[in-house]
Amino acid sequence: MKTINTVICGGDRRMLSTASLFSKLGRCCLWRCASGDVMGADRINTLREAPKDPCVILPIPSFDKNALLNGGGHVNAEELFRQLPSNSRIYGAKAAPIISRLATEHGHTFFDYGEREDFNLLNAVPTAEAAILIAMEHSTKTIQNQTFAVIGYGRIGKILARRLSDLGGRVYVCARSNSALAAAECDGHIPVALSEALRDCFSCDICFNTVPVQIFDEVSICKWKSSYFIELASLPGGFTEAAKKRLSEKYITALSLPGRYFPTTAGEIIYKTVLSMITNGGAK
Repeated sequence: MKTINTVICGGDRRMLSTASLFSKLGRCCLWRCASGDVMGADRINTLREAPKDPCVILPIPSFDKNALLNGGGHVNAEELFRQLPSNSRIYGAKAAPIISRLATEHGHTFFDYGEREDFNLLNAVPTAEAAILIAMEHSTKTIQNQTFAVIGYGRIGKILARRLSDLGGRVYVCARSNSALAAAECDGHIPVALSEALRDCFSCDICFNTVPVQIFDEVSICKWKSSYFIELASLPGGFTEAAKKRLSEKYITALSLPGRYFPTTAGEIIYKTVLSMITNGGAK
């Protein structure tokens, strides 16, 4: 394999894991990343120290709603792109369309690894396992003795339901589409139409939401009996502000779980995905 020089900007501990792997393929530089030593990687103070023609790797999500680099202090996207070596290939994740346009205006090419199906499938595993850890931390009972509701049966919902079932949990899957309900039933779970679950009184020990649509309001949440509601969906999430307020400490926000709980695995997933994009010219 040819030498690949990389610059990793911002991010949490998972980016250190990513750096340790890319450092074996060429020069790897860390700029404004989480603290910690990475064997084979150099920390640089300015992007002028970066190698020529680098592959620039950004965290997930790469920028917040104000276009500030995630974990990079107060550096915004335009400032970052202005400082990067010319003609940089930038690999970011979950970025707004304006980010790609800004990169192009500064002579760079932007690729979004967060949009790749392989990345999202692999990332669903640490997300689901971390969600189960959170549930165990808030319970005095084993998984085997509890009943769970999983809202949504996408990538995360499928893996989460399977892991809970494998541990002996009784799993209800609440979804809108008939195909999702049929898939859940085929996988050995108890299917419940989401509209029915929201309309009637529903009881479980812990509810996990994976749907990024506000389906729970102050009225519907009062019909549910659950010790905790764990939010796994990205913004805006599945609960209105009124529902969150009513739930109080029963509502648990659980976002960015791979980086928080399994940074080594999460970094390996970023490495595999971005390396595939680099070797295939950024192809999906």
